[in-house]
Amino acid sequence: MDWYSVGVGAVCGGIAGAVGTLVAYTIKRDTSRQIVGAIVSIVLFSVLFAWAKATIIADRKQQEVLAEFENLAETNPAFQSIQDFAPEKMSEIREYLDIAVSENHDELLVETNVRQIVASLISDRMPKASDEALLNSIQLTVDQLKWLSNKENDACFRYLFPQVDGGLAVQDMFSQELIARDYESTRMILSSYEAEREIPNEDSAMQIINPVYATLFAKYGSEAVAELADVSVDGIDKSRVCSITIDLYDTILARPEEDAVTALRWMLR
Repeated sequence: MDWYSVGVGAVCGGIAGAVGTLVAYTIKRDTSRQIVGAIVSIVLFSVLFAWAKATIIADRKQQEVLAEFENLAETNPAFQSIQDFAPEKMSEIREYLDIAVSENHDELLVETNVRQIVASLISDRMPKASDEALLNSIQLTVDQLKWLSNKENDACFRYLFPQVDGGLAVQDMFSQELIARDYESTRMILSSYEAEREIPNEDSAMQIINPVYATLFAKYGSEAVAELADVSVDGIDKSRVCSITIDLYDTILARPEEDAVTALRWMLR
């Protein structure tokens, strides 16, 4: 099974979903504009296992599959972080793997379900991670998107929206430096999570976000920014979608740290 870092792409799915939802939300507040179509809803980690081969687990002995996972639990930095800070999720994964092997689930289904287990963990904890962990994760994701923007075949768009245009085998595309930063980012999110940390209210967040969108409207035009509310439409400019997404988060990160954290916590809540 082509297991890879459960950390790579953790933030990416979340910020893509936040962009789509927030664009629709922002425009909905302006009664002079309407968006027709579904809001993009992206599960975190949606890119992680998109390159999985659809072979059958039944062809492998149960002991081999479980032993492979246990080896990863001991050697993969992201799985180690989950074991250290959310051991209940590792137990959930092990329990699922037992069922998957006994019921002959194919690898694509297994990897999708494991992805969803991890996604639920990261999506719950990221908005309540430390300021440093949150900002670091978003900066890393922006750097990953910029890296992919220089690649061919709409790599950046496919990374953000694998459910629209297919995912990427990112382990073949990212530098070792980016992968190492991703492992560390995953650990920072999980280790700094505090359940009692407050999420900013809407008013305080929108005071920061609205000027950001004004900047994007001035640069790209309101109709282009509005496209992010539904990226599945035919003929969408994929390169521009990535550029707007990068600029959105770059602009937020350029704000004073307190403002950036307020906006990001509310957007990713």
